[in-house]
Amino acid sequence: MLHKIHFPIIVVISFVLFAATGEIIADTSAGLEQAKSNIISLIQESKYAEAQVQTQKLITDFSTNPPDLPEALYWIADGYRWEVKHEQAKNLYQQIIQSYPDNLWAHKAELGVLRSDVMSLIMSQDFDRAQEILNRIIADFPQHEDFPETIYWIAERYRWEEGYEQAKNLYEQIMQHYPDSEYANRAKLGISRAEVFSLIASQDCNQAEEVLDKMVADFNDHPDLPETLYWFAERYRWERKYEQAKNLYEQVMQDYPGSVYASRARLGISRAEVFSLIESQDYNQAQEAIDKMVADFNDHADLPETLYWIAERYQWDVKHEQAKNLYKQIIQNYPDSAYASRAELGISRAKVLSLIVSQDCNRAEKALDRLVADFSEHPDLQSTIFMIGEGYYNRAFHCENEGRDTEAKEHLQKAITIWERVVTDFPESDFTVQAYYFTAGCYRRLGQYEKAIEYYQRVVSKWPNYQYTWNAQFMVGCCYEELKDAATVEKSVVDARIKAAYEQVIQKYPDCPAVYAARQRLEHTAKLKEKAQK
Repeated sequence: MLHKIHFPIIVVISFVLFAATGEIIADTSAGLEQAKSNIISLIQESKYAEAQVQTQKLITDFSTNPPDLPEALYWIADGYRWEVKHEQAKNLYQQIIQSYPDNLWAHKAELGVLRSDVMSLIMSQDFDRAQEILNRIIADFPQHEDFPETIYWIAERYRWEEGYEQAKNLYEQIMQHYPDSEYANRAKLGISRAEVFSLIASQDCNQAEEVLDKMVADFNDHPDLPETLYWFAERYRWERKYEQAKNLYEQVMQDYPGSVYASRARLGISRAEVFSLIESQDYNQAQEAIDKMVADFNDHADLPETLYWIAERYQWDVKHEQAKNLYKQIIQNYPDSAYASRAELGISRAKVLSLIVSQDCNRAEKALDRLVADFSEHPDLQSTIFMIGEGYYNRAFHCENEGRDTEAKEHLQKAITIWERVVTDFPESDFTVQAYYFTAGCYRRLGQYEKAIEYYQRVVSKWPNYQYTWNAQFMVGCCYEELKDAATVEKSVVDARIKAAYEQVIQKYPDCPAVYAARQRLEHTAKLKEKAQK
């Protein structure tokens, strides 16, 4: 009887324990999912420091839940990747590989590490090193389930950085080797898209419109076409082709009214109108257009970003008060937006720049020091410091045009000091190459040619694909010519260096605008040498 009595009791107890355990596991999984979602939201809001703190807390809190933790960390890393924070993404991928080497997500993270490296190198315009790592991915991961997607997004990154030929080559590779992948269909459109972007960037708008019309005909039903047309419009706007931008926004609204990009295009038309008015310096009408935009699109998700970039545009026109007013509007009306934090930094930057314009350099330097202290962890700090350097650089030209040469030199020296902070404090920043390039220009204008050569050569050696590397190489030759005229370097030595500098322009950058001038200078130098030998 004992057995008959206890058996059902044991079954009931076991069932209760199993159910309780299931509830605990479910609760733990739900908690992990919620924590992961919260961290990804922080990343999307550009709150990276807080996201890192919460990620470490997640690892501690859920360390006893290993089956789901690697996956959660992987998607957090992917969240960083989508926000173009490749170093943070890479660190998490590596943590997954180290802590869970036998897990499925470790295998995905291995590809993620290399993908992050390629993306970072493309963004820094180091296309040669990017290609080396890309070759490793192609050799080591051709059977990886994420391979076609990875190659597609690397192609997209090339396109964003104007590496159009590299992008097209990768799109073609996807189509050839993975014809059944969903990314093959996207890659077909990608080739046409890269071609149009390339033509717009080269200012060949007529040819761009022809290719665009053919693309619309060929891919009329493609799900990515509304987005593609929207970004063409945005590219036209960036190129200050406001009428072409507005025409494309209207096409998106008319042909794809149910698309999310139709709503964005409606705001895009208003935005293009404001930018056009600011460009024509019709600031009163621009303000009226901004007020109407705010009234019409008050609840639009893209409005805080739009107001931010209008404020930035005002700053480019040295309209710091208008910029500050818009920054304040973002902070007040959209405090939870990712652009509220950027607007706070924008106000401090506008203050520094306005002090520079008013020639109050002592207060400007104090305001800059305070800005750096207050926003030391802000992701836009490096770009802000660079822009403040530009403020001094532009004031130097202004003083020079008014015949105030001493003040111009002082401003150039201050620009150097600011840009040296970028070089020293942010050596891997996207702005580092620009800091080197423009610092070289300052040294050249100050007559410090040896320092200018040092900085130009740094650009040439480290950033061969930077958009102005060809000019840096050309300016090396120009600076050596100045040293030759000053007779500060032995003539035979400087002649050889001038010849080598201009030959490098012709050999490495045969299609650049400086090739003709480099040839002319080489011919002139050769004639002088021949004349001297007679």
